[in-house]
Amino acid sequence: MKKAIFKIVSCFLLFGIYSCGNNTNPPTPSVPSCRLLKLDANDLYYDSNKRLEKVENPNYTVYYTYTNNTIKEKYMDKFDADSMEVVHTLNSNGLIDNSNVSYCTFGNTYFYNAAYSYDNNSYLIKVSQSSSSENSLIEFTYNSGNITFIRQTITPSSGSSQVYNYQVENYNNFLNKAYFSDYIVKGKYISSCFLNTTNLFGKSVKNAVKTTQCCGQDFEYIVDSDSAILNGTGQSSGWGDIDEFARVCD
Repeated sequence: MKKAIFKIVSCFLLFGIYSCGNNTNPPTPSVPSCRLLKLDANDLYYDSNKRLEKVENPNYTVYYTYTNNTIKEKYMDKFDADSMEVVHTLNSNGLIDNSNVSYCTFGNTYFYNAAYSYDNNSYLIKVSQSSSSENSLIEFTYNSGNITFIRQTITPSSGSSQVYNYQVENYNNFLNKAYFSDYIVKGKYISSCFLNTTNLFGKSVKNAVKTTQCCGQDFEYIVDSDSAILNGTGQSSGWGDIDEFARVCD
């Protein structure tokens, strides 16, 4: 069971240093008009304010608690007593700017410190990560409200830096009402798989992603009539392959 949850953690949780800052009552971000109810084996539940409240998985449950300037994300294993809590802090615009593991009983897992930067239009433009083994800087380039290019620079504690360039192709046919473009493109680099289905990591990109390319490999995505990404091809972990989903829209 620990192997299963380690896989979830390593794919989606890139944690940041907790910083209280001077926020007391930051504004609550607007709620997306469409909310995911099912994402592969995960069932998502919302509170009366349409905020993500709980995620049920066959192997674990995730609970969310909201305060003025933090969101606590707690993972509970369904087969033993292991658990983990991640504390996300919000900036003055109600966006997550840092994340931190307050405790973890899953053993020796490498967690990354991360901080998030946004432009004046509340689009995520930079993710800075660090760990005992390496530092990583991810930079997003936008065109007309869509991510078109990503650069990741990884600097190990010993050795030379490596740069990875990701070209992203956005189509202008439809609005991406299910926010799966963010799930595919931003989700690889931010601290919460499930909170990424909201707009807590900045404004959602405007149009659906149909292809991405990195390092000589192409990734293709199939979208529905609303440009919600249904599934994708490619073997790189974290780049899609959504098998099952359901959503509700206001």
